[in-house]
Amino acid sequence: MELNKSYPQAICEELKKYVKGQDEYCKQLSVFGHLHELKCKGLIDRKMASNLLVVGPSGCGKTYGVEVLAKLLNCNFKKVDCSNITSIGYKGNSIGKMMLSLDVDDENGLIVFFDELDKVYDPYQESNRAATKVYEEFLKLMEDDQYAYEESTIDLSKVSFIFSGAFLRLTDKKNKSDLFTNQKNDIQLIDDDFVRYENVPVEFMGRIDKVISVNQLSYQQYEDIIFHSKGSLYQRLDMLIQRRKGQLYVSDDVKEHLIDLASTSQFGVRGVNKEIKTFINEYLYQSEMNYQIQEFHILNYHHETQEYEYQVIKEPIVIEKKEKSKLYIEDKDDIERVQEFLDFFKEEVKSLNENEQKGIKILLDYHVDMLVSLYMAEFEISYNLFKIFVQQGILRSLIMIEDLYQDEMELDDADYQKAIETRQALHEYGSEEELRDILYKKIELFEDMEVCING
Repeated sequence: MELNKSYPQAICEELKKYVKGQDEYCKQLSVFGHLHELKCKGLIDRKMASNLLVVGPSGCGKTYGVEVLAKLLNCNFKKVDCSNITSIGYKGNSIGKMMLSLDVDDENGLIVFFDELDKVYDPYQESNRAATKVYEEFLKLMEDDQYAYEESTIDLSKVSFIFSGAFLRLTDKKNKSDLFTNQKNDIQLIDDDFVRYENVPVEFMGRIDKVISVNQLSYQQYEDIIFHSKGSLYQRLDMLIQRRKGQLYVSDDVKEHLIDLASTSQFGVRGVNKEIKTFINEYLYQSEMNYQIQEFHILNYHHETQEYEYQVIKEPIVIEKKEKSKLYIEDKDDIERVQEFLDFFKEEVKSLNENEQKGIKILLDYHVDMLVSLYMAEFEISYNLFKIFVQQGILRSLIMIEDLYQDEMELDDADYQKAIETRQALHEYGSEEELRDILYKKIELFEDMEVCING
């Protein structure tokens, strides 16, 4: 991260591009992030750092805000579902097992987000020994830079903690506007309410430096989050279609349906993202070899069938016939042609600078179908192989190849093994996580497709 972005105001402004309608939450997260950075650099100790408790309904951006913060700080992030800790009978040191699995030594540190804290205590159980044990472990995490688990000692000097939950029992009893204020003389009242209504131990609340209320969003704010926030799934779909030289059109009726779904569902924006993923799946399904989707319309949502109505306008991709290039070799089987395609790219990448190499990586993930189409005259790749390496997405699981093989896609054992080896070779360009990190955080590194093709 650039130096000027390490200060709270700069962090806050960047957060607000992603997390809409939660300005106070962004402000408090930015201060938390700044203190985390100072702690990782050894400039402050644990006592000066913050432990946060975030309260608010599902789908309002509690988790997303912390995820974005971690990306801005370039630090590791781990979300832990507290309901799973109690529901399967974990006791005490089970949190220690989780901590052992985390990378706590990274120079930029780690933010651990304990979600659904209100689910630790079960009001319907006479004894809550498991909840007591879990809270005891939370206290150990917050008290010292060294956390002992069995025969191991975990260094927590670069680890920060945020706790979160809906706390419906508390919010049903108290008016939120009265409960969460910024006045210093109300801090004890906040602690008392969590102890009284949610059975959170007094000792735990004593370690929490700040309680943050995440607001229930308005209709307009949901619209802003879904369609206009930086990094939203809708924005990613729009970007994907534009990069493939197409246009996305969504009717006002569909937009209104998505906003209503977010504002009325208990899942909030998460529920809408599931719907947008159906749009992405439909768009990918409609993609065809040698055709370009120029317009992708989402026309209507039919409540009776719970299905969307689409209109897709396609045009054939016109490929100018070129003289046979160094890539064209006659009488090659499909697998060898795909391998040759990869070898060609490896040679091209060697001559590119770092930014262009990252652009190539992204293209391999998201635009290899277009590239193969442009080279189809030279490669003459069959439809079966196109489905394996292109239509289904080149970074999907090898299970997809196995499914095609089981469906008798005319691949003998030797070709099947070659397919696996070729697919594994694609991973030399970077893991799926690395590619997506580049996509979301380094958008400016996208190169025009023709430039990349021509080297």
